[in-house]
Amino acid sequence: MTDTDDADGDANTGGGTDAETCADTDDDLATDEDTVANGDTPVRTAIVVGLDDDSLGAALTDRGIEVERIDGVANREALENAGIADTSLFVLTDVRQATAIPVAKDLNPDLRAVIYARDSIPEFARGQADLQVDPDLLAPAIVAEELAP
Repeated sequence: MTDTDDADGDANTGGGTDAETCADTDDDLATDEDTVANGDTPVRTAIVVGLDDDSLGAALTDRGIEVERIDGVANREALENAGIADTSLFVLTDVRQATAIPVAKDLNPDLRAVIYARDSIPEFARGQADLQVDPDLLAPAIVAEELAP
């Protein structure tokens, strides 16, 4: 990634003050809710809905993602109790629970919704899913690698 100070020449030509340079640097170092306080290690959480027979949840855990599971009905209350507002990844392994996708997106619009199932999701949920993967085409470890930070 290119330093913005170098790109516009402020840091190298003396065009900006030390305070401006520090402010630019501070912005670059700012952390978000998905990073540990020291900013070194990304921490992501995922909610997995469904039985997860293909073990994508375990593969995500192996990649350092904290996994919360909803084995029952993934209604609004269950999603809230699982921490949907603070998670960055929603994984659906049971397409019969596709109604959970718009509910999850309503509770957390920045959420990435992934379907990891052999069956197609209903039309009403397709537009809100960010990714649909057939477990017969990609192994859980490969999918987890792509989803992990």
